[in-house]
Amino acid sequence: VATEISGAVRAALLEGDLSHALNAPAFGGATLQEFGSVFDLGRRLGILACALARGGIRGIEVRYSGDPEEVLPSLTSYVLMGLLKNIIGTRKVNFVSASHLARQRGIGISQAYLSRRTDYSEFVEIIVKAEGEDLRLAGALLGDVHPRIVRIRDYHVDIVPDGTLIVLKNQDVPGVIGRVGTLLGGHAINIAEYHQARLTAGGEAMAAIAVDGKIDSKVRDALMDLPEVSTAVVIKLS
Repeated sequence: VATEISGAVRAALLEGDLSHALNAPAFGGATLQEFGSVFDLGRRLGILACALARGGIRGIEVRYSGDPEEVLPSLTSYVLMGLLKNIIGTRKVNFVSASHLARQRGIGISQAYLSRRTDYSEFVEIIVKAEGEDLRLAGALLGDVHPRIVRIRDYHVDIVPDGTLIVLKNQDVPGVIGRVGTLLGGHAINIAEYHQARLTAGGEAMAAIAVDGKIDSKVRDALMDLPEVSTAVVIKLS
């Protein structure tokens, strides 16, 4: 028995094989490595959800379109790892404990498998039920290995989930993109990607801005001081 236990521990540490863990989704190390890109995308969507959700989180639904369907339980664990990361700390939450820790905090968990899509090889959608809203986020893999965030709330975006992301709510008026860019440049912050999305012309818009380096509270406050900006959230995705 001791030999079997030590072998299982070695496989978990060196190969990511958690198939022997009683409370972990039953996937071996090879499967975890094969689907590493979609699992990492799920984890980053969880981090984003935690930062954007308004009020306490009461539940989460993880939806997956891809192959095979059996990926969904493990994907859900990775989403929960990201969701709980900044709530209870990275060292306290892992692949095995994530679902248990979420339920301990009264977070309901549900899953759904979606039919295959023609636009993305793998598609992940999460719906977070918070006190202030139902937050919907989605991500996808392009060509099996290139992750993208493709939806934030009702807005369709296309941005790489890496590094530091700024999510702004602003008015869709002329010059706002230039003013935001000038402000960030004035603080020596380089913009990697800038995606502005709107639902109606001249109404409320959302900007997802990937930047190099860190954003401190001084820069965030300066963004909030812009008359066109109503909210500014800074998320460290990696």
